[in-house]
Amino acid sequence: MHSCHPTDSGTAERPRPLDTDRHLLPGVCILADDLTGAADAANYFRTGLYRVRVSLNPDAPWDPALGPHVVQVADTESRAAEPEEAWRRVARAAGGLKDLGSRLGTAAGALHVYKKVDSTLRGHLGIELEAALEALGRRIAVFAPSFPANGRQVVGGRLSVHGTPVHQTAFAQDPRNPIESDRVADVIAQGTQLPVDELPLSVLRSGPAAAASWLDALGPGTRVVVADAETEDDLAVIADAFAAREDVLLCGSAGLAKQLPRHWLAKPDAETDASADRSRQDDAAGTAQAHDPCDRVLVLVGSANPAAHRQLEVLAQQAGIRVTELDPVQLAHPQTTAEELARATQDLVQSTAAREREGSAGPVLAAAALGTRRPAGASGRRFEDDLAAAAKIWFERAAGQAIGFVATGGDTALALCRAIGVHAIWPEGEVAPGIPWNTIETPRGRALLVTKAGGFGTEDALWRAVQFLTSY
Repeated sequence: MHSCHPTDSGTAERPRPLDTDRHLLPGVCILADDLTGAADAANYFRTGLYRVRVSLNPDAPWDPALGPHVVQVADTESRAAEPEEAWRRVARAAGGLKDLGSRLGTAAGALHVYKKVDSTLRGHLGIELEAALEALGRRIAVFAPSFPANGRQVVGGRLSVHGTPVHQTAFAQDPRNPIESDRVADVIAQGTQLPVDELPLSVLRSGPAAAASWLDALGPGTRVVVADAETEDDLAVIADAFAAREDVLLCGSAGLAKQLPRHWLAKPDAETDASADRSRQDDAAGTAQAHDPCDRVLVLVGSANPAAHRQLEVLAQQAGIRVTELDPVQLAHPQTTAEELARATQDLVQSTAAREREGSAGPVLAAAALGTRRPAGASGRRFEDDLAAAAKIWFERAAGQAIGFVATGGDTALALCRAIGVHAIWPEGEVAPGIPWNTIETPRGRALLVTKAGGFGTEDALWRAVQFLTSY
């Protein structure tokens, strides 16, 4: 059972992976462009034999000392970076796999590498694919952003979200990465001149052998293939066709990542079957029995996606709480930044104290969010850092309590982790599809963190996350 209670020493112990080196295949590594994406993809690689670690250090993301029993994930934080910086970060992280491979006793080309990107095409897709292909020496990238469990599907090379073309959804108004087209190849072409082809459903549904033959028949110039996928079975065919090929770099969302562990991770033998079975049973049950309940939970919503704010409204109604809101317009002006941050921090702390004084026996819940009005010309300012600064004060005043966080938006989750001194997260399971819960280690002890992309989840997603953290 995982605990969110602080350790006696005030520092948290690193979760220990199982000692099962004799069962292991070559190392598995994931390159992700933001933190929530890193966690939701990585979570599927957690099994009875393997642990998963997401590094928050873009300068040194790989740790050979962890060994091949830990699936390592690098959060390059390149989605919102400038194009040149995005290239540099991805190339550096991918290039570091050569040293990791040699220290794990395998060639870099034999490492299993997955390039995780946003399921709604945000970020520098073409730039990052080109940088990863070059650094890894792979011939071609097979790109499948579909995530059917969260309504993302690619048919005819075009991406829809719950049946609506992605460029006609709220993602078209994303303050940092607005989406202007639903044609995946066009979005990729915005950052690279690499030739792109499209793998249609008709070929994919003829089976893995047909898909592999189709790829082999392409001209030598094609470097990126956009794969259609409407269902989980379609993604399974992509994995079956290409997961074992060292010349192919698989890229996509958590949807395709979910299909890869059965190809890339060793299966337990009779000696470890019982442990693996227990792990699978926990996952199938929603891992409801896998952690101690948290005494204090703070929900942070930094995403501007309307779906996230509707989820926050549902949470406030269900829990009977008032949400502390930080106004980005006030935060954007140097004359009012400090005043707005102080006001919001005081409100968050006082509202929490008021609930504590109510004397209820249950956990204490608080929530804070960035307002949806984002001032023009302020896209370079990280308002999430202001939200995290308020969260840090709240966290420090909750010393000695069992703490849980829910962070919506990758920038929000990263800002929180940096503010409270977290250098890595360890995915432990799912609250809902694409919404993982994680163990984090802070200077004050261990805590739990649920990470959620802004557009993911049903209207009660935040409420369900809080219930999960506060339940046995």
